[in-house]
Amino acid sequence: MNLETIKTVVLTILVFTSVYLTWSIWTYQPNLDPIEQSPYIQEVAISNKQELASVIKPSQILYHLDGKHYATTDEKEISKVMKELAKWTLFNMKNVSDTISKKEFTTFIHGNGNTEIKFSNDIPISTFKSILDIQDKDLPDTSFDRIVFNTGQGKNEEDSLYFISYKNRLIYKTSLNASYIEDFYKNYFRFAYRYPEYFSVELTEGKTLFLPKQYSKMNKYKYYPVFLDTKKFRDALFSDPSFVKQDLITQGEEYTDGSSLMNVYYDTMMIYFVNPAQRKPYPVNADELLKRSVEFINDHAGWEDQYRFAGLNEAEQKTVFRLHLQGLPVFNEAGMSEIVQVWGKDEIYQYKRPFFSLDFPLPSEIKPESIPSGKEAIEMVMSTRGFNAKLLEDLTIGYHLTRDVEEPKIISLEPAWYYRYDGVWNRVSFQKRGGKLNGLE
Repeated sequence: MNLETIKTVVLTILVFTSVYLTWSIWTYQPNLDPIEQSPYIQEVAISNKQELASVIKPSQILYHLDGKHYATTDEKEISKVMKELAKWTLFNMKNVSDTISKKEFTTFIHGNGNTEIKFSNDIPISTFKSILDIQDKDLPDTSFDRIVFNTGQGKNEEDSLYFISYKNRLIYKTSLNASYIEDFYKNYFRFAYRYPEYFSVELTEGKTLFLPKQYSKMNKYKYYPVFLDTKKFRDALFSDPSFVKQDLITQGEEYTDGSSLMNVYYDTMMIYFVNPAQRKPYPVNADELLKRSVEFINDHAGWEDQYRFAGLNEAEQKTVFRLHLQGLPVFNEAGMSEIVQVWGKDEIYQYKRPFFSLDFPLPSEIKPESIPSGKEAIEMVMSTRGFNAKLLEDLTIGYHLTRDVEEPKIISLEPAWYYRYDGVWNRVSFQKRGGKLNGLE
């Protein structure tokens, strides 16, 4: 074999080798396990998650029995009743508002033999499909603030349950098996006299309040707050926490990624988060807004203590959840007892909330305290200068949350009367009469 032949053979081998290697590179598929992409929105467990039924709860159950009125705000009793109602099957919902005249409206709701389940604010009917067994596929785009059914013996419509908007005078009737109401009468209604007796106050035609008849004594409490890790809120709220910078500000800390901002305030123990890119609201209906708000807090397990739905503003895309203690609402002028959300188009725009939890009260600081009667409370409110009965929406006993005067590290909760006037909750002042209706003291 001469030299030229050898060169030709070697060249041919090199060409085929090159082609093979090129083909191998193009077609090579490594056998690698897929790499999971880390999401930018971190799943951070700060505290607890809650079911919708745990957040949307009645504020009070009224029993109208034998011409008298009995009521409970006890959390355990309310939970038992709502679990009972969750077993009922409701169907054939229809608007019957036109069948009840303006004069008959309050009698229809508060009439003898009725059980009245009252909520602190309007709730979309469609939201309640996740809580009660409502068979109707299409539900009206409306809200209600109480559930009413007649549980008295000799009733005419023992197979009906009503969703009622007190403010808008809307009545939606649903049908149910009569055996449910019969069982409710045997297990709950006939024992209503065990609860405190209430008296009625007719404010205007079509608006009646029910207040406790006797003087009350309630405990006041003091707590050492348990602080939640604010860095976990940072990790949960920012799209990419690795880009977030931290700075000290007056009375707190500031976190920013150049777009969104989270301030932590030590004096009020509050977090304020804002995402300016979501400034312009994108209206969604009340049902979707409420569910989205609950899911948002669940995403970072942000429920600590007992918070309940306290209201929404569809126009502003805003929801409010309020702290409750032993079934009663807790109020604070700086918002330390509220979780507030304002939504933009796709994401949260503003998020305000406390970053502390009430663990256990200090045993030595639990002290009974006398509070004014319901009669004194309504008289004080009605004697306020400029009072308009049409604007008074509710009056209830609650707790006033403050930082202790002598020891700022301690949180105090004292019983107090509160009234909602033209959409705003105010504390009743018993020190003087004739003051202005200008909000909290």
